Amino acid sequence: MVELMISVGPFHCENITSGQKVIEVRKSKPNEPTPIKCLIYCTYGQLLYADYPNGADSKVIKLGDYKVSGKDKIGNMLNGKVIGEFVCNEIEY
Repeated sequence: MVELMISVGPFHCENITSGQKVIEVRKSKPNEPTPIKCLIYCTYGQLLYADYPNGADSKVIKLGDYKVSGKDKIGNMLNGKVIGEFVCNEIEY
């Protein structure tokens, strides 16, 4: 199985980890046959939860066994890291 790394901005990574974003739309399709193992890479950018001024009382997201909340605890925790993976069995275009 081929592995493909997909770079995603911090805002969308937050939505992916919380389960709000379940479909990824791209301009071009991979040249590899399915199934493809996709690794989600969180790019650097605006700090996660930078728009939540209440710190630890803001939001809570669960990443596997880790539970994180508030901009002071998160900061750049996810930026620049692979945050998840999935297997793509079908590509529509």
